[in-house]
Amino acid sequence: MLELSSQYSDLRYKFAKYGVLVLSLNETPMTPEDYQCILNISCKTPTRSVTVGDRGETHNLEVGRLKTDTPYLQTLTSTGTVIENILLKEPMKAFFQFITCAKFLEIRRIQLNVMRPGGYIGAHYDNDSDPLRHLAIIIHLQEADEGGDLVVYDQGGSTNIYHPLSTQMVLSAGDLLHEVTPVVRGERRTLVAFLSLTSSRH
Repeated sequence: MLELSSQYSDLRYKFAKYGVLVLSLNETPMTPEDYQCILNISCKTPTRSVTVGDRGETHNLEVGRLKTDTPYLQTLTSTGTVIENILLKEPMKAFFQFITCAKFLEIRRIQLNVMRPGGYIGAHYDNDSDPLRHLAIIIHLQEADEGGDLVVYDQGGSTNIYHPLSTQMVLSAGDLLHEVTPVVRGERRTLVAFLSLTSSRH
């Protein structure tokens, strides 16, 4: 924990203040091999069109579910287990716990999001459809050539716009309003995992 404190204390401070971090791979404990494994899985994951979110917000994207939290926690594919093991093995687990000051972590949902020209994600809160979605881990596998920006509206009324690149990881608090603007050119691919920071048993 002392090593984590010295290496990641600035990131923990920024996350506590802003609720969002955009990190390069070398700013996290994730290895290039684990990232490549996630990328390979994403290329083989079937997707389906989603136009309405869990709370009725409009979207336009392709989604491949690997683990779901509705109507109950269920891992849907063996590759979902592989990704869950990557995210929750040490030192990744300790990293997420340190950044969020949490003692407990549970992955609620894992999915691949694919957006092509015209694709977007409407404004929503992650914890609106499931109050146990405290943290989103967004691993960027391919950035759009134009568009596909992550827009985060913080509690102070500020609007922050990000265009994460391939291999970058975004950590976002579940109580932040956010959206993804329409992709204009290219394809945007992300692997998203929603984490609970408190124990749930149902």
